[in-house]
Amino acid sequence: EGMLWRSRFKLTSARKASVVLAHVKGVADEKIRRILLDALSRDFALTPAQVKALCYTELGSVNSGKDTAGTLGRLLPCLIGAPCVRQAMSCATSLHEVLNVEKHWRSLLGLNLENPTGRYELDLAEPIDRSVSERLLLLNRWQFHLWRASGRIDISERGNRKSFRNEALNGRQFVWSAEEWRVPWDSGTLSFDYVPFWRPPKSAQPIPEEKWQEVLGLIRGVMFKDSLKEQISQEWDDREDDPGLAPTPCRSPSVGRSWGRGRLSRGLGAGAPVLSQKS
Repeated sequence: EGMLWRSRFKLTSARKASVVLAHVKGVADEKIRRILLDALSRDFALTPAQVKALCYTELGSVNSGKDTAGTLGRLLPCLIGAPCVRQAMSCATSLHEVLNVEKHWRSLLGLNLENPTGRYELDLAEPIDRSVSERLLLLNRWQFHLWRASGRIDISERGNRKSFRNEALNGRQFVWSAEEWRVPWDSGTLSFDYVPFWRPPKSAQPIPEEKWQEVLGLIRGVMFKDSLKEQISQEWDDREDDPGLAPTPCRSPSVGRSWGRGRLSRGLGAGAPVLSQKS
């Protein structure tokens, strides 16, 4: 996180922050506003307060505050560290906005630099996906530095110091240069497997079978929740398109605040969990 913070521009001066944020927020043209937000997400590190300033508005004119979810999602790469992301997520004022942010920008929200092993497919034209690739490269460089400092040999697949394997750009395989630690392309689909240098210690023991089954059960539960959230998000989209289906707030003593009556989403089918009850 410290390396990410040092590699980006900061708006430490109140005057500079006011000028930059006011310029971005005052743009009415949506296309230009997205370009400016993408530029911020690519080169700047912002505080949660600065992100919130772009997500809120009391003005009647069109600006970044009119699209809270879109603005918040595009600025996620500016937030360094999980605490800052959690603070900025409070900008989302409804369940629909939270689901939209999670749905469209999950590649960065789901990135775990403590355990980054996995398969990645990233659209480099999107600031969020590009940020994921840049953070993995930065992590790779730091891990290799520690690996070499400990006297170990390079165990990368192609001897290029990289934890990246099966790299392909737009379906064409390539080999990353040992001296290249930046993403040299502005667009295209970058796919790869990330395998860190670190290995389990000799004293490590395998997970007991019963514990492994518990882990699999938790993963299945998360997969079901993701599917349910997508259905709920689609339901909200349908309601916004049809004014006659506008969601009605209700209060359930067992669930707390919820939206809609009965099941939160049509089409969940029999046996689907009831998320709220009739008030």
